[in-house]
Amino acid sequence: MVPRQLIHDIIRECPEAAGEQEAFLRVLLYANYKESVYRRNGVEYVCARGESLFSYLQWAEILGWSRGRTMRFFKRMFACERLVHLDDGLSTHIRIPDYDVRISRAAKKEPASGTPSDNGFKAFWEQTGTITTGDLEVVEVVPCGTMSDEKIREAMNEITFAFNDVNPTQQALMNYFEKTQKWQTTDLIPFSSARKYRAIAFGDHGAYVLGAPEFIMKNDEELLKKSETYALQGYRVLLLAETDQISSADGTVGTPKPAALIVISDCV
Repeated sequence: MVPRQLIHDIIRECPEAAGEQEAFLRVLLYANYKESVYRRNGVEYVCARGESLFSYLQWAEILGWSRGRTMRFFKRMFACERLVHLDDGLSTHIRIPDYDVRISRAAKKEPASGTPSDNGFKAFWEQTGTITTGDLEVVEVVPCGTMSDEKIREAMNEITFAFNDVNPTQQALMNYFEKTQKWQTTDLIPFSSARKYRAIAFGDHGAYVLGAPEFIMKNDEELLKKSETYALQGYRVLLLAETDQISSADGTVGTPKPAALIVISDCV
């Protein structure tokens, strides 16, 4: 078995899970290794070996992801039965089927030195199944403000191709929107895993923020509920918002005004 302290040390060095493979391994390693009894609202619940009562917020911290991405991950795990949701009145009580078999496979793939082996884990994952291809695609753009559909597309055509970094999410946007480059960039804040959004200003054409809805509009319960509806169906969601100003000097943005939700799906 991999020493738990070693895993904690590794996660501290790499707080964000690189993808679903690593996220599933973290779930394996953070699940209960022995039966425990927990009290919730005055009621005792038994959490057996290979189960967990962590909240989605706690899992988001463990995975280093936003709550929306974390919930999408668990939704896919439930759909393919890598994880099972227990119907006992607790929304986050989960079980890992064949936990002992899976955890022993993961442990056997670790070298004697205790250093995680990427090739070993890939072999382990091949035995347990691949979930998605890793590619993404935009499936819907949902207006959620006063900005017209035409203006939303015009803004996204410019924003999408104004940044140099390319990742699966960015590639999905580039495949969906058009490269027009009609607007001149006057300021730019790159994406970071800490703030979960990027921002850009185009002079007289306005300034925009694009990223995780729960980080851009933290107090807009109606918008976050709408975003979460898509997340619970397994989609990723980005929010496009207008703002009055941005500053690359200190990484701040002005008051955001929601414009559209961009719904993204994993390609199976």
